[in-house]
Formats: sequence, C-alpha cells, structure tokens
Amino acid sequence: MRWRKLVDDLPAGVVVVTPPDDRISYLNNRAVALFDRDRRALLGTPLTSLLSFDEWDELLPGDQHSSPDRHAMVIRRPDGSAVPVVMTRLTSGPGCADCACFLQDRVDGDPLREQVRTILTHSPVSFALLDAAGRVLIGGGGIAPGAVAGLAQSTVSSVFEVFADETELIELLRDAQSGHVVACTATAAVGGQVDVNLTPLLDAHGKVTRMVGVGVYVTARERSRARQAVVARFAHQALETADSAALWRLAVRTLAGSLNAHVSLWDVGGTAPVACTVPEPALGPPPGWASLVAAHLAGTSDIPAAGDIRYSSVVPGWQTLVAGAGQGRRSARVVVVQRPDTDTNTDSHTDTAGASADGMYDADDADDEQHVRAIADVLVSATARLAAERQLRYRSQHDDLTGLANRAALLDHLGQALDPSRGQGRSVAVIFLDLDGFKTINDNHGHTAGDAVLRTVARRLSAAVRPTDLVGRLGGDEFAIVCTEVRDGGQMERLAHRVIARLGEAISVEGVLHTVTASAGVAISDTGRTNPDRLLNAADMSMYKAKQAGGGQSVTTYQV
Repeated sequence: MRWRKLVDDLPAGVVVVTPPDDRISYLNNRAVALFDRDRRALLGTPLTSLLSFDEWDELLPGDQHSSPDRHAMVIRRPDGSAVPVVMTRLTSGPGCADCACFLQDRVDGDPLREQVRTILTHSPVSFALLDAAGRVLIGGGGIAPGAVAGLAQSTVSSVFEVFADETELIELLRDAQSGHVVACTATAAVGGQVDVNLTPLLDAHGKVTRMVGVGVYVTARERSRARQAVVARFAHQALETADSAALWRLAVRTLAGSLNAHVSLWDVGGTAPVACTVPEPALGPPPGWASLVAAHLAGTSDIPAAGDIRYSSVVPGWQTLVAGAGQGRRSARVVVVQRPDTDTNTDSHTDTAGASADGMYDADDADDEQHVRAIADVLVSATARLAAERQLRYRSQHDDLTGLANRAALLDHLGQALDPSRGQGRSVAVIFLDLDGFKTINDNHGHTAGDAVLRTVARRLSAAVRPTDLVGRLGGDEFAIVCTEVRDGGQMERLAHRVIARLGEAISVEGVLHTVTASAGVAISDTGRTNPDRLLNAADMSMYKAKQAGGGQSVTTYQV
C-alpha cells in the first residue's frame, strides 16, 4: 500500500468520483482538510454540490486553460468560508468508470511538483506527461539509464528529437500523437525491451493536447524468465542423468551458454578441471589458464561454501567468479566462470565482489550471480543424489561386513557368465567354501573377534584368486568364488587348494591367534549349459562331501 500512502499524503487534494452524479468514493487527507468536513459525511456526496465556479476561472492562463477539464473553483465550507482551488479532472481510461479530480490550492503548485517529482524519481517505472509537440511537461522514473536521461533532456527539447534514433519508439509516439492509444512491447528501445503505454488526451474538438506515457523496462524480467527456464531444463536433465561426469559436462555447457562465458568445474586441490567448455577464440582464456586456476584454488583458504560466490584475480585481463558447488562450509568442488575483462585497468584486482573499477563483476550482474547460484544448487543436489544412489547400489550388491559381493550380486554375475549369448564357449566354475570351526571362535571369543576373522578371510580370498574371478560372501561363514575362463578341472582344483592353504594360516585378533580351515566344493558347468542356482547348489553339495571327509579338503563335481 505504499502508493496509497503517497497519495494520502500528497499536498494537493485528490478526489475520486463515480459518474454520472460524480459521487465521492475516495478523498485523500488534503481533500478532507480543504472541505473541512467529516470524511464519512463526504463519501457518497456529489462533488458538484460542494463546489462552485469562481470568476477567476475565466482568467486562467491560456497554457493551463487549454483543457475544459481544468477550472478555477471555490470550495464552500460549512462555516461560510471559501477556499479557491484549481480543479483538474482526469478522464477515466478504458474499462474504468471512476474519475480522479485534483484540487490544488492556488499557492500549492511548487510543493505539488516537488512531491510528484520525488515519486517519479524513486519509481522503477518511467512516467511522462507530454504536450502535443512531444515536450515532457513532467516526467521521470525508470531503471533504464537511456530512458531516465532522455526524459530529462526532453523537458527542454522533444522526445522526437531526443529519441530520434529509436525508430520503433518514435513510431509508437507518432501513433499516440495521431490520437491512437498505444499498448505494446518495444523489443529494441533504450537498449532493451520496454512495455510502452501511451494515452492521448483530447480537447472538446478531438484534438490531441497532451499524451500520458508509461514505460516499463522489461529486459531484466525477460532475461530472468529465460534463465529460469534454463535452470528448470537443467534440473530436469539432471534428474535423468545417472553419470556424474555427464552431469558435470551438462552443468558447464548450460552455464557457458546462458552467461556467454568460459566455464570450468574443479575439485579443490586438483591440477585440472573435471569438466570445462571448449575454449573459443572470443571466450577461451589464454594458454596456461588452467594452471593459474589450479594454483589459486590450492593457495587460497577462502573457498566458498555451496551457494556462496567469490571474485578473484586469477588470469590477467579476465574476470573470474568462483562459486561453491559442493557440500559443507568449504566446498570440495567449485564452478569457475571467466569472461574477458571490459575494464581497462586490470592491475588493481582484488578479491572483492561487485566493484567494476577493479575489474570484477559490477552490481548490474547480480542476476548472473543468482543464475550461477541456481545452477550450482541444482548441481549440488544432483551430485548428492547420484552419490546416494551409488551408495544404495553398492550396499545392495555388497556384504556390509566384508565388502565382498553379496549373494544377489554373485548370482547375477554367475548368470551373466553362464549366458550363452555372452559366453565364449568355455566352462564356468563355482568354488563353494565353508570355514571349519568358525563357530568355536564366536562362542569362545565373541562376535567382534569372529567379525575380524571374517574380514581377514575376505581379504585373503580376494588376494588368492585370479583377476577375472569374483569372490562373494553368501552369509555366515560361507563364501563362493565364481570363475570364468576355465580351461579344465585341474586348474580349478589347484585354485581351490591354494585358497584352502592361504586360509589355513593363523589370524591374529587383538593378540590372540586364531586358526581356521576351509572345506571347498568345486562345480564346473558343461560349457554354460546350466543355470546359476543349479551350479551353486552343486558346488554346495561338493563342499559338504569335503567337510564329511574331515574338512580342509576339496571335492570337485564336473559337467553340471
């Protein structure tokens, strides 16, 4: 309600009336004081019943009396006193029935102008009241520097002269000068996009005497909308991306395209970017830029957190923005945005943001910062999602205690190895292992010691097998090895005996030596013509035969 308060406090009376009886529907504080009556009593009263024409009406200066809606009037107060005012009636626009009337004391003109000028100066929207020739009678406001300066010049000249190079804007002004209401967006005016509204004011003969203009600079708004769409599209693509490297490349491409800059993504402490845009002649930093960035990131303690931004002097002649793109107060990963420095003084760079005089991004680039933050935030969230998904996949495929493949992963690997479409026509083998006497360790020394023994067994198994073999824990003290590239049964028997011998070595847990042996059962497929469960079960049965024979032995079953 800031504008309502400004109107309430204007030094001129403002009255809103509803035709045809002109009954009062609103008065500001000054109007109430001029009438010297209770506000509630005034509401609903016909305005004409409170005013009368003054003889001074005929003596108004010609430039003021050019409109029949401006008259010298007299307010008759309840105590019999009279207050001379100038009343200006503004015609309502399309779709609006109410009219606004301004009541100005004949000595209040200068304060009113100052008040209006203050409102316009602080408004983000450009306003102007122009005469028929295009001279600005009163105007101001706006955020486009070209519009603000142009309106100021047009008070002594004409908008047709000041904005002569703005072809599109001049055409719209000519339309309004011809009596047409204009409401459209000028796509190339005062350096950007402007929503333009021009309303001609006509005299009794239909001649244009004034024009009311309103301009809203929408370049920043349209760019913001476009960048919001970029962020939304990136977020959608990030959700569909399952590969971290692809996500990083997508992030740098997205930022480079929307900022028209060279973008790279770094792990702090790294010697090369994990992803970067392909340098172009106009946007590519000079040779050696990567080593300079790496040295800066390694040598500074001021690494931004996620969502924070730092400005740094890294490559001479280039603006450098560093944004946190990792979790925690000091990001392990950062986005680096670089563009040619448009400032000629590049020798006085500091690590301070927002000062264009020292070669950094200035305040006009705040939306660039916001855009970088938005992309970085999505990147952080997407990276965390991928890490969580990797962890979930790992835990779904690995044994929590030993880190070996679990039963599900082992059977999946075995199924792929037995798949005729994947195989090379060679047999596949499974070595099923069960530890002998492991229950005694748990019973006598506790599960902590037992867990330590199992972890040592897992490490020894992984070290004893071939690089192409997969070791897994089936549960408890049972393990299995899936072997591909099987030439003959003798090869698997030798591997099983090597494993048994390795596991038979004493294991030290907190100064206590534990010795376990293992029984092994070996099952070899007939060139892949079986299924995973059948082959694993055959190896299990062979293991029980080995255990029944006294443990620490191996039994082999062929052609399963």
